[in-house]
Amino acid sequence: MVCCGEVDQGCGEVELQHVEEMQVTKKPRVEDEEVVEEDAELLTVLRKFRKAWEEDYSEFFGPFDGITGPDIGPKQYTESGPPRFGIDYDAMEIFSIKVIEIKEGMEWPLRVFGLVAVRDSMDYKRNILFQCSKENYQTITEKDCSLDLIGPSRAIALIDPPRIEVDLRVIGSSPWEVKSLCAAVITYNNLIPGNVGLIQTRIESRKRSTIELKFSHLCVPLEATIEISHSGGSSDFHGVFFAHVKYMGDEKVVLLDAKDRNVVFGPDGKLSLSRCVVLVKEGAVLEVGVKAWEGKNDQNVVESRATFPTKFQSKSEGELNVPFCKMSVSVFWSVLC
Repeated sequence: MVCCGEVDQGCGEVELQHVEEMQVTKKPRVEDEEVVEEDAELLTVLRKFRKAWEEDYSEFFGPFDGITGPDIGPKQYTESGPPRFGIDYDAMEIFSIKVIEIKEGMEWPLRVFGLVAVRDSMDYKRNILFQCSKENYQTITEKDCSLDLIGPSRAIALIDPPRIEVDLRVIGSSPWEVKSLCAAVITYNNLIPGNVGLIQTRIESRKRSTIELKFSHLCVPLEATIEISHSGGSSDFHGVFFAHVKYMGDEKVVLLDAKDRNVVFGPDGKLSLSRCVVLVKEGAVLEVGVKAWEGKNDQNVVESRATFPTKFQSKSEGELNVPFCKMSVSVFWSVLC
């Protein structure tokens, strides 16, 4: 059984992203006003969540929209090793978040923006999973309905049940037409024994959409922070970079999907990854790989992988080699405690 808590209907509000309203010369229609009122009702769960959070935590952890910081970020014990009196903990790996169904007259493709973030008991702040502004929206289709994840930026601690805030909006046929796609606060009850170490699927249905969350609950894993750098050859190519561990089966953690754009290496030679933190069971082997191709035609795809046995601390080094590019891979290991 999947040991997930019920959706928290009693609390919430994600900080609503300000939508710039375009000036229009004609008076808004009654239908538009009804849509606004309907969205306000859909967003009630997020408003209640915000109110409850501010009452309980703002005095100790700052503003509601604060983001988890480097003080409890990755690489905590890469150099020093495990602390003498540390208490280790379980953690959650996120694989994907998809919009698998749309309702209420919504039509594909969707221009999606908004926020998905998780809060755990390390600092109760937002650990961002997905975030797009209205101006930088993501287009999803019925076939390609996965959100482009940019986190978590550190391991999601499973000490107390974590909560996932979902505030997704869509842009309609005109730029000023915005509707709520999904507003939810999802709780994972990690305190009830369940499918630890297995891939779990959580389906959440709301008035206008159904979302699918794929994740795993790992027992006291190690935290691997991945860096990839250009070390030779061309940088003019497209690619998908990923991480994989045997228990994941067909699932992977997508570190970067450049899609129709070239990959981007910074001035220091480092690749700008969307995600860089992966959880690995003690004794397992981490694979870091790339599927790459030159030009706009992705029919001539080449693949390279590097493997890294787990460590409790320090750094592992490896290489990704494709015919037109050589890249170095660094994995920084740390315990969670």
